[in-house]
Amino acid sequence: MESFLKTEKVYTVLELNTAVRDLIQRAFPQSIWVCGEIQGLRPDRNKRHTYFELVQKEAEGDSIVSRVRIALFAGRKPLIERRIREAEGGFQLKNDIEVKLLCEVSLHPPTGQYSLVVIDIDTVYTLGKVAQNRLKIIEDLKNRGLLEKNKLQPFPLLPLRIGLITAYDSAAYHDFINELKNSKYSFRVLVQNCHMQGKLVEGDVAGALRFFNSLSSKKLDVVVITRGGGSTADLAYFDNKNIAESIAGSNLPIISAIGHQINTTITDMVSHTFCITPTKAAGFLVERIREAAENL
Repeated sequence: MESFLKTEKVYTVLELNTAVRDLIQRAFPQSIWVCGEIQGLRPDRNKRHTYFELVQKEAEGDSIVSRVRIALFAGRKPLIERRIREAEGGFQLKNDIEVKLLCEVSLHPPTGQYSLVVIDIDTVYTLGKVAQNRLKIIEDLKNRGLLEKNKLQPFPLLPLRIGLITAYDSAAYHDFINELKNSKYSFRVLVQNCHMQGKLVEGDVAGALRFFNSLSSKKLDVVVITRGGGSTADLAYFDNKNIAESIAGSNLPIISAIGHQINTTITDMVSHTFCITPTKAAGFLVERIREAAENL
């Protein structure tokens, strides 16, 4: 027993962590590709480095089966941002999207923290996953008969009472309101101020739709969802299953005017009427009133 104690190697914590790091580096001498879903990302422009997790979920369901810490250091950020720009802004690094990252496997001896250090990103993989998720939502809505449900709502002859979902005091808000004012018709507009880009879009827009549908049938004739133009990544917030289901379940006809000409969002597809811009949406309503006046 005494001889064993004399020859026993005693590690300090730093020595142990350093030894483990060296083992990891020998096991993974080169960068490796790792795919997973982003979680815990908190963008902060005042911080040089960005940290988040990649998680793996069950094949069926949202339960997380494994996770790993990711470090995106300031020196690599310009490359990653350039890669995403070259992909024509089809996505942003944000929570809940799947990415494929080229990483170095690392362990920081002073903290014992095991992590992956980002070297590069495969944007084609992420764009493919985004497209797959979009198609999955569309197929689900189609199978449940929700794509056409709001289109079956009768459109009023005199849509003068409007529920407006937009960012208050934005360019989209003013374009829409000014077009109505210029018509000289007696429109009444009830506005719900909502985020129109970012992670709060889903909750804000779905909540506004619930509120408008909770009002008396005499309060509103139609609901307009509108925002100004934006990148493909901005518009992706409207490829949202919860928003689509809220539109399909609405007792009021929905006009979508997300502010783009090329890309059609799921919000556009499930709405009663799709207009390109806020001004066009207002013009559509003005024209309905004008037609009714001429018929009278």
